[in-house]
Formats: sequence, C-alpha cells, structure tokens
Amino acid sequence: DAEPPAELLRPPAGGGDGSGIDGLSVAWHFALVHWQLARVRSGMLLARALQRRFVIPRLVCGFDRWWASHKGIIPNSATLLPIHDCPMDHIFNIYAIPPAWLPKEAGFLANPRLPVSTCASSAAVPYSNYASATAMLAELSTPELERVAVLEVSNIGDVFSALLASDDNKLAELARQFQNLAGKWVGEWCCSYVPPRTPGDVAYDFFFDIEGHRDRANNVRSGPWQPRLGGSRLELRDCSFSGVRNQTAECNMRAPNSRPQGK
Repeated sequence: DAEPPAELLRPPAGGGDGSGIDGLSVAWHFALVHWQLARVRSGMLLARALQRRFVIPRLVCGFDRWWASHKGIIPNSATLLPIHDCPMDHIFNIYAIPPAWLPKEAGFLANPRLPVSTCASSAAVPYSNYASATAMLAELSTPELERVAVLEVSNIGDVFSALLASDDNKLAELARQFQNLAGKWVGEWCCSYVPPRTPGDVAYDFFFDIEGHRDRANNVRSGPWQPRLGGSRLELRDCSFSGVRNQTAECNMRAPNSRPQGK
C-alpha cells in the first residue's frame, strides 16, 4: 500500500482525549503507525523468504518525537500533523536491526546512483489469498519473477501469521526468529504529559495485532491494543487531562475485570 487509508490520516472523531492538540490523540498516532508496522513486518519477512531486500515505504507519523512531554509537536514549532516522510528513526531502533534484515531507505529506488537497468526491471504483483505460505512463495518466485530486480507487491497480507502456521519448518522458524528479534527493532514515542514519577513514553509494538503476544516489557497483550506508559500496565486511557493546554494529567489504573469489552 502506498500510504495509510484516508480515515487514519484524519483527526479521530470525538475531538480526541486531551492527550494531543487540535482533537488529535496519542491513541490515534499509534493506530496510524501500527497500521504501517503491520505492513513493514510483512514486507521484511516476505523479502527475507524470497532472498530479496525490502525497501521501506515512506512513513507517516501522527505525532512528532521529542525528549520531553508534548501534545504532538515540539513546543514552539510549526510542524503540520500528520508528518509525511517521517524519519525512520522516529519509529525504529535502526542500529538494532541486523544488516541482513535492515530495509533499504524509502528513497532508495529514486537514488540517481542506482543503475537505470535496476528500476527498469520491475514487476507489480497483487498479494492474493494464498492457500499456504508455500503457495505464496511459489507464486512470487517463478523463474520469470526471479529475473526481475524490483518486485512490487501490493495489498500485502499478514505474512508473519502465514509463515508461523506453515508446515514448512524452515518458514515457521523464520517467523519465530523474527518474533524473537523484531520487538527490539522498534523504539518508543516520547512523551505524554503524566503525573510525577510516571514514565511518559509509549513503546511501539511490532506484534500489536497478534493475540496473546508478549510486548517489549514482557507483558502479555490480549484484546484491542492500548498505549501503555513506560512498559507498565498503566494505559493512557486511564489518564485524564485538564488545566492550561491540558498539561495536567491524572491517572488511575483500572482493575482488569473492570475494563469494558472491546474498548
């Protein structure tokens, strides 16, 4: 997909929750970034399985990243939200990604030093509803496609789950290897206004949509994903904002059985 759907690029309905400016929210920022992370996850795994190199798409961030509390943009800046062409290191711990897995930058194919013949040798292939991971790889590695330098796969699906469920032990092991490593490849967004002695950063989660996975803080995640502060179990939705520019936060962790279903 070239970019996130239009509904994710717009401010959330309801005017936000006070965690961001102009009706925006931290939860909206994470929904936008995580939508892209799911596709990056699939692209990295598919490229690895095909023995190719993944070119990361241009990223869009809902909020800027800073080293102190803010409401979406660095104080006194004039940044327009969302941020198109968001720097990769706003989301990823680039130096933690092993060279074999490291994607090429978004502008790689536009680099004037790239041989013209490379871009001229390309093919666009839609991602189908494959019966299995083996069938997926067979269709995307035909002799004709193997001769192509640039393979563009559109509407990519959940490659991670397909590989993990594969009867091919090598493919399932590739997914498990990725799961063990990739959690540390993404960073955190900083930072929300929070009460004293409460961490304000929220970590990105490469597996946010995988039921029952463990996040970077080793907490088991189930149900719809919610931003958690500083690796704790305190969710940002447990906080309310008031005062001048909504910079005063009060947070009260709810008991697990008190959380509304589907929230």
